Amino acid sequence: MAGGFAVLGPACDRAEGMMLAATGDSTGGARLLEQALERFEALLVPFEAARTKEALARFAGPAEAKPLLEAALETYRRLGARPHAQRVAAELDTRGLS
Repeated sequence: MAGGFAVLGPACDRAEGMMLAATGDSTGGARLLEQALERFEALLVPFEAARTKEALARFAGPAEAKPLLEAALETYRRLGARPHAQRVAAELDTRGLS
């Protein structure tokens, strides 16, 4: 149960960061997403860290998005999360980053 509570904080940061970025506050959104990513990585939660990298990439330019998406893709593949890996691979192709 304690592990679930530990993940709740960065999950809320990620959700709020995505909301801020989607409504035009890309600086505030990116700050919260980066904070969430650091916390997920510190908690050793690779799947949630990959989801956060994917979220950051949505609001980043091509140069910043490519390494984020590639890292997320590698994590999803390593974890066997096929639907997520397929989604990120498609995103890389769609954005011309593959």
